[in-house]
Amino acid sequence: MDKNTYDAIVIGGGLGGLAAGAWLARAGCKVLLLEKETQVGGYLGAVWHGGYPFSNGPRLLMGCNPDGPSGPGVLYSFLEQLGVQRQCEFIPVQPFASIRLPGTSIDLHSGRREFIESLRSTGAGPFAGLPDLMALCGRIQQASMRFYTAANPWELLPVGAGLAEVLRYQGAAWGEVLQQYLPDWGERRLVGALWPYLGLPPARASFLMWAVLIASYVDEGAFFCRGGLHHLSEAVAGAFRRDGGEIRLGTAARQLLVRGGRVQGVALENGEQYFARAVIAAIDPRQVWGELLAPELRPSAYLRRLGRLELSIRALGLSLITDLDLPALGFGYDTIMMRDQDAERSWQSLEHGDLTSVFSLTRLDAADPTLAPAGLHLVNLFASLPTAFQASRAALQSATDDLLSAAEGCAPGLSAHMLTVSTGAASGSAAYLPTLFEPIYGWSASPPNSGLLRLAPDTPVRGLLLAGQWVRPGQGVIGVIFSGLAAAKQVLKQRR
Repeated sequence: MDKNTYDAIVIGGGLGGLAAGAWLARAGCKVLLLEKETQVGGYLGAVWHGGYPFSNGPRLLMGCNPDGPSGPGVLYSFLEQLGVQRQCEFIPVQPFASIRLPGTSIDLHSGRREFIESLRSTGAGPFAGLPDLMALCGRIQQASMRFYTAANPWELLPVGAGLAEVLRYQGAAWGEVLQQYLPDWGERRLVGALWPYLGLPPARASFLMWAVLIASYVDEGAFFCRGGLHHLSEAVAGAFRRDGGEIRLGTAARQLLVRGGRVQGVALENGEQYFARAVIAAIDPRQVWGELLAPELRPSAYLRRLGRLELSIRALGLSLITDLDLPALGFGYDTIMMRDQDAERSWQSLEHGDLTSVFSLTRLDAADPTLAPAGLHLVNLFASLPTAFQASRAALQSATDDLLSAAEGCAPGLSAHMLTVSTGAASGSAAYLPTLFEPIYGWSASPPNSGLLRLAPDTPVRGLLLAGQWVRPGQGVIGVIFSGLAAAKQVLKQRR
């Protein structure tokens, strides 16, 4: 019995689950992590195509610098506390994004002064209110980071004003705040052109989520992990194993064991049972409450709350290798193409199934040239899918064809220059590898699903905690890590 008994069991080996497990193992806990796939990392896991690793999830990382404007970045500090910061080399990416709108192209740079000047250089306006807007976003970002990393309430006193602004803008839409600071529509369309990163246009997206995102990129910088973003999750997994954590791959949980309203452990698909007084589910909460818990254990009020939360968009990613001269065509690391200057119209086009209205082309080798030999480029094409998209084989192929056609329109010759590579005996060969994300960000980035309104880590079942992008603070690498740390700290608190 002792060999099957742990201090905590983590379900899900994405970055949220890994962060929780590594933190607990570092504190001396006996921890078991269960991952149904054959590798850890979740969206950060490498997707191999033609022998090359593709990072299909997050485009960039932030908080990676040891000497940021407010001290070490939160990601660097996290890795440093685990003792694995030297295992990841973070490469600054400038510009961190390029936007192509009808009649306008813009490269967005990190650094507050550089970011503002890049927008002013378009001639779209003086952007007089932008410095004040970016200052507000910076305060909110710093307050949010402090809030989710503070060990006790006294650490929050220096950022009291920032926390008051977080509460003030909790229910605000990004578009509303943009209009207050930038009355000119021409200026707003450029500042708001990064809306695909949130999966919602400014009129529908949370201002808090956008403020944290843009301030992180602009003030702290955007980075790529040398060798691929999967090295980050592998470093955290390495720290977990080093400190005694156990990872079982290809292992799916079948049922949560609960007695007297308290979690007791996990039963696996093969009938094995593992016991712990704390279980952290770093997976879709709908699976937790719809499959892993017996019907009589599902609190009706909690289920109603889950039903009110709005899912994020689905998305399609295509990984491909090309020898087309993309740098000569002006493609840097990440380029977002928009056929319409109006974000709301673009969103409506997407909802009606038009993938050509907004999509992105990310060239991984632009950030890390060691990923591919000279003359070859590793490319991710990415597009949102309509909310009503049904993931049949025919629908997926149709969406793939539309996305490739849209890319061909911006990079003429791409279809003829995609390399067909071996994908293994079972699959033969292919020119591209599709990945379906559904939903890609968990809950949507709308105000009712953001900040303190997102799910908390604790649940009505004692000892059962949640982590991952479904849980506050929300989507993105930093948010997922914070969710894992919050769950781990709850477990440690309960053990005292």
